[in-house]
Amino acid sequence: GRMVRQVDDLVLLESVDQTVLVDTLQARFSAGHIYTFIGPVLISVNPYRDLGLYSSGHIKDYRGRYPYELPPHVFAIAEDAYRSLVQEGEDQSIIISGESGSGKTENSKRIMEYISAVSGSSSDRVNFVKKIFLESNTILEAFGNARTVRNDNSSRFGKYMEMQFNFRGDPIGGRITNYLLEKSRVISQGSEERNFHIFYALLNGMPDADKARLGIQGRIDSFRYLNGFAAIESPRGSLRQERRDTGGTLGSVRSDSGADRDRKMTSESIAQFDAVNQALKQVGIEEINWIWGITATVLLLGQLQFANVKDNATIVDDSQPVLEKIAECLGVSKDQLQKALLFRNMTSGVRESTTVPLKVSEAEYTVNALAKGLYGRLFDWMVAKINQSIELFDHGFVIGVLDIYGFEIFEVNSFEQLCINYVNEKLHQIFIELTLKTEQEEYASEGIAWESVDYFNNIKCVELIDKRPLGIWALLDEECVFPNGDDANFVEKVQNKLKTNPHLISQSAKDKVKSRAAHGFTVQHYAGSVSYDGKGFIDKNKDTFSRDLKQLLLGSSIPNTIDLVPKNEEDAMKDDRKRPTSTAFNFNQQVTQLMKALYACQPHYIRCIKPNAKKLGLTADTSLMTEQVRYLGLLENVKVRRAGYAYRETLERFVRRYKLISPKVFPKWKGTAMDASKHILEALRPGVTSQPQTATPPFQFGKTKIFIRHPDWVHALEEMREREIESVAKRIQVCWRAYAARKYYLEIRSESLGIFQGKKERRKLSIKLKFQGDYLRLIETPTVRSIFAKYGDKKVLFSSLAQKINTSLKVQNRAVLISDLAIYNLDPKKFTFKRRLEIKDIRAVSLSTLSDGLVVIHVAPEAKGYDYIAIIEKKTEVVTVLLHAYQALKNQVLPIQFSDK
Repeated sequence: GRMVRQVDDLVLLESVDQTVLVDTLQARFSAGHIYTFIGPVLISVNPYRDLGLYSSGHIKDYRGRYPYELPPHVFAIAEDAYRSLVQEGEDQSIIISGESGSGKTENSKRIMEYISAVSGSSSDRVNFVKKIFLESNTILEAFGNARTVRNDNSSRFGKYMEMQFNFRGDPIGGRITNYLLEKSRVISQGSEERNFHIFYALLNGMPDADKARLGIQGRIDSFRYLNGFAAIESPRGSLRQERRDTGGTLGSVRSDSGADRDRKMTSESIAQFDAVNQALKQVGIEEINWIWGITATVLLLGQLQFANVKDNATIVDDSQPVLEKIAECLGVSKDQLQKALLFRNMTSGVRESTTVPLKVSEAEYTVNALAKGLYGRLFDWMVAKINQSIELFDHGFVIGVLDIYGFEIFEVNSFEQLCINYVNEKLHQIFIELTLKTEQEEYASEGIAWESVDYFNNIKCVELIDKRPLGIWALLDEECVFPNGDDANFVEKVQNKLKTNPHLISQSAKDKVKSRAAHGFTVQHYAGSVSYDGKGFIDKNKDTFSRDLKQLLLGSSIPNTIDLVPKNEEDAMKDDRKRPTSTAFNFNQQVTQLMKALYACQPHYIRCIKPNAKKLGLTADTSLMTEQVRYLGLLENVKVRRAGYAYRETLERFVRRYKLISPKVFPKWKGTAMDASKHILEALRPGVTSQPQTATPPFQFGKTKIFIRHPDWVHALEEMREREIESVAKRIQVCWRAYAARKYYLEIRSESLGIFQGKKERRKLSIKLKFQGDYLRLIETPTVRSIFAKYGDKKVLFSSLAQKINTSLKVQNRAVLISDLAIYNLDPKKFTFKRRLEIKDIRAVSLSTLSDGLVVIHVAPEAKGYDYIAIIEKKTEVVTVLLHAYQALKNQVLPIQFSDK
């Protein structure tokens, strides 16, 4: 393959196109570098394994550091946001986007973890807020995540978590906003997919006695809502319960790995039940039994069976015990419940209402609506409860973390996918606008001319969906108002009334794209064309939780169940003329609020990439990654960032990083940062600062920043800096070693006075001699280095010439070397060794009391060696060095004897 320069920041690539971006990301990913920068934007590629990147040590490393100082990391983004909040007093947002399975939730958890670790005092309030944020994740994941074809732990809702800080930067409050929970999953799941985790956690983890009390003691596959049954949602036409085809995308026979995955998820769900119970207590939710009661109720609703009697629905006898259990959990009478499921109150005229019996299909539809509605309302209730415990209305600043579903293109795309893709269109719009705006503002404030860049403007696509009175949402709401409004009419209106919008692909052109043209429409999103199946749009957009079902909950004897109908809905019910708002309308309002919040913040971005579709560790699929790089708009992002200048930095930070390469600036500089920067550029390209400026200058100085056009200049600066760091490091090492050696020899010289004083005559000069250790500089000789490598000695403590007395009492000229492990008797010219005596084998050292240099080193009998006798001029140093080395090896004092015998 082509050679790829390993850069931390894609802006610094020499050439930029889609292939180079993907190649670089893949090369980094294969080397275990899952994070990469595009200027201030972080790219994160999911490794599908734990690489040990998030320890307390990593948190310590990134604390107080600027992004350019350390390798790219999610902690670098979190630190940058937190520092900006404290130093600049501005609200911050961290927008995390990417498709399902790309690691969005994991990154959002790591951000919360980091900010919790580095922020604030240890006051009770601060600790409480940190704990709530971390524990709330456990609850929201259990109730809001599920296994999908793409991801075993897919978030089926969006969330914006705001941490509220005081002016000192202590987290003192917070708020969670949740978006569009995928309630349809409650009643049916696709092939190879599961319902929300919490149902399995409840059935696998709850004690049998508690399950019996709730009436959910059956096997998991006995629950209709958990075993892949597709419930036909429309009340029109016959309702059938039919087993979903298990062929799906993964084949009809589950592989061993599929079975293993089930076993793993079962053991995880047992642990999850305990974790959720614990987390609910930690965040201060006391109504735990009620929560399990509502969750069980949802499951039990799927067990109800209806029979057709005289064209009307009745609940079969076998389902009566289930009906009683549901009524008990909801705190209503069995009659109230039965009435709500089998009849509908129709209001006509002024306050006149009649009760109409339902057909089987309509009763089934009502049961499903109640199940979805209860679950969605329980989820909202828990989020509100968490917010109650931590939200403050009087606070300083906010860091918001947005973890929201990424762009989705499935085999069949429905209302949920359009909502999800609409949010992503809005986020892409804010990303492009704010990135461009930030760039332009930076150039303007620095007095540098802006060089315009072409980019994909998706405003028309956003208008296609949300413009009123003519947009997809408006047409959908309009169709929902008509008593006989249906999906086909809605699709026809979209195709006819919006055909002038370039982002709605016309019928004729549609055949070129994989689509469901007969009963849908195709939208050209920034991420590609998506064909939407119009089936179910009307039902999903209507508030299917009817007035009768709300009335049922309001008649409960349990206050928490009554709370599942918010006060504003209860008030609206009093006005018969007021139509309930649609899902699209509510969602659009939420998105508008979110955009308003994001525009008020200083944004930070994390763009997540899923490297392969099979969740394999550190494995990259080029075509899948290329597709995501394209629809995340990364190439445009790089181009916008490089518009004119690939690199920019404040003058102070530029000087701090590169001062080493100019001898005029390092080690001391007293002038301005601007002048220092010029000296650094001169060291890189002599004469460059005095040349006249061209139309496209290679660098420019702004008011507070330096701008460098070409990445190769930055690479050259980095290489020169690396060389200088190495050179400086060597000089420091030499100085340090010299200092350490001087200190050591001063210490042992001082010690030697105590050893010899009054015990041996000494010449006047020898008392004042400095200890120097390696007098022969043997550490620099290849022979000694190879000896050390062989035996494992680390350093030379002493070396000098000596006269050795052998066993025949003959005097021989030798070099003596003492290391940390042994004494070496060496040839004085070639330094080859004649004898090696291990220090640990020494028994004692003897010296005379006279002023001679005779030293006798006694060898322990078990070492089976003979004593070493030598005349050494520097005997004081030899004895003191041996004493130290012996103590270090054996933790004992070496006996020193003074005797003339």
